[in-house]
Amino acid sequence: MARALGAWAALALCAWAVLASPAVLARSGIDEYALKAAFLYQFTKYVSWPEPAAGPVTICVLGDDPFGRALDQTLAARKSKGQLVVAKRIESPSGGRDCRIVFVSRSERPRLDGILRSLGRQATLTVADMSGFPSRGGMINLKLDADRIKLEINPGNAERVGLKIRSELLRLAEVVHD
Repeated sequence: MARALGAWAALALCAWAVLASPAVLARSGIDEYALKAAFLYQFTKYVSWPEPAAGPVTICVLGDDPFGRALDQTLAARKSKGQLVVAKRIESPSGGRDCRIVFVSRSERPRLDGILRSLGRQATLTVADMSGFPSRGGMINLKLDADRIKLEINPGNAERVGLKIRSELLRLAEVVHD
């Protein structure tokens, strides 16, 4: 019962996040990247990897870090599926070998195709907030649209590396196919 209640609470947070506008967030003191950090944490609960994490579940930021302290604060002492969740900053895709999730910063747009090819060899969930990301090989895009954060998900890109995205998350998203 408690587990089901926790799952519903997480899903409610995702639904709230999808519907929340930046204007509402600004009035409540939550900024865009604090909200996106919460999404990254929630993704750890709604994605299945082919092998359990050995050690902490690591969420990495590749390139310029738009989160500031928000990601570290969101993940502080948090667990997902019994594992501690931690943040890490990386400078290249090769630094992401132990990352379950890699958030690709907009600063990496010029190198995006090479980054996605490199990360596409491992079971890593790729997330960004840049247009066209799921159609170029990424998995989840956090899109700001009409003052709301919306999800664009390409489940085919995730499945190619052995990741399964739960239907509860897919229902909140615009599904993009190759």
